[in-house]
Amino acid sequence: MLVHMTENKEKGKTLVIVIGVLVVALIGSNFVTYMNMQGQISTLTAEKANLQQQITALNTQYQNYVSTHAHSNSEYDDLQDDLNFYYDLYLQWRDYAYDLEDEVNFWNDIANLNFNQVLIDHQTVIVSYGYTYWHWYDIQIYYASYITVTLHSTSVSGTYIRVIWSAYGVNFDQTVYLNAGQSASFPLLPCSNLDIRVGNYYDIAPATYTVSTVLYY
Repeated sequence: MLVHMTENKEKGKTLVIVIGVLVVALIGSNFVTYMNMQGQISTLTAEKANLQQQITALNTQYQNYVSTHAHSNSEYDDLQDDLNFYYDLYLQWRDYAYDLEDEVNFWNDIANLNFNQVLIDHQTVIVSYGYTYWHWYDIQIYYASYITVTLHSTSVSGTYIRVIWSAYGVNFDQTVYLNAGQSASFPLLPCSNLDIRVGNYYDIAPATYTVSTVLYY
């Protein structure tokens, strides 16, 4: 959501240590989940191998029976039913193991911050002079992550990027001053109130900015 507002110039507090500890804690939690799923995959792999052995044994028994019986009977039908049952069960476990492996890979990527999402894509905004700002707010963040804000261009020299959010009862407020072509990164925890501001502290004239923001998680 976009809003053009005015605020007093204030120095954002950089809570890097607190954020870092919380980010490490969440990434550690993701890693524990990843390791638990790896254990489940190992168990499923062993069960899948056991089912495959049963299928192979039944198939051998079936082939031996067919080679010594010229006509179908109830015993032949029972063997075929058993073979079909174990084969269907094997397919179900195999598909479940594949799904679980995909989920493990997903959490592994989350733990290693391998995903990214564009939140703001080369958006141009005009900000009045006198410590005013334009902001994008109430952005939902689902994982421990970080954003990179890039100021592609600006018509004035007085530009700041301010990131405000709260999580686990703690308020975070960080400000970085940028020139055209520069970027700034901000660590985040899961929250529902991320506020990204681009501001003008140049007192003489309005400013035109082109801004992009990418979320890495």
